[in-house]
Amino acid sequence: MQTDEDKNPEENIEPEEDAVVEDIQAQPENATLNGGNHDTEVQDKTPDHENENGEKPTSFVESAKKMIDLLTSEKKNLREENDQLKRNLANERDKFKRLEKMVEETKKFDGIRLAREILSTHENLKRAIKAGEESKSDNLAAWVEGIKVVQKELNSSLSRNNIEEIIPEVGDTFDHNSHNALYYAPVPGFEDGQITEVQQTGFKYHNRLLRPAQVGVAENYPMEEEQEQE
Repeated sequence: MQTDEDKNPEENIEPEEDAVVEDIQAQPENATLNGGNHDTEVQDKTPDHENENGEKPTSFVESAKKMIDLLTSEKKNLREENDQLKRNLANERDKFKRLEKMVEETKKFDGIRLAREILSTHENLKRAIKAGEESKSDNLAAWVEGIKVVQKELNSSLSRNNIEEIIPEVGDTFDHNSHNALYYAPVPGFEDGQITEVQQTGFKYHNRLLRPAQVGVAENYPMEEEQEQE
């Protein structure tokens, strides 16, 4: 024979569920329910009471603001780190350019020692030609011509290697960047700073001075100094 409970089991469950809900609502704030092996904290996230200003607490908005502030701070830090990385990259590029320039300079002037050694040969040839030209012997004339051919070939080699001869003329203005004054002396007919004699030509390699031209320079002393000396 079936009882009332067997006939309508759902009606028996509903009162029990209502009783559980009533028990939960009756719990104070931050109360806990012990179910199974876990503790569940029950909080009223939307309290009905108002604060001193008559406004309900906005915990979600405050949390959102804190999150926005945190993201803004992180964005600022990332921007600063990005700027620092850009500066570091620019510094590395500058270092690379300086290193590249040093390599190019090294390649450009790697033959400077050889160039200086050739200069002595060039000078010896010039002296030999000068001595032959001053001689009146017919036999020396052919020898001088041969020496001139050698000198011409040497000059071509120097020119191919970007070695340029500095040949000042008497009367030119003294230039301390390419000339070396062996002496300063008063010379009639010359103004101060004019070259009066060229004893040796100079050379430069890729516009870098190998050896200055050796010259004499006019320097006329004032008449007042001469009178005082007298």
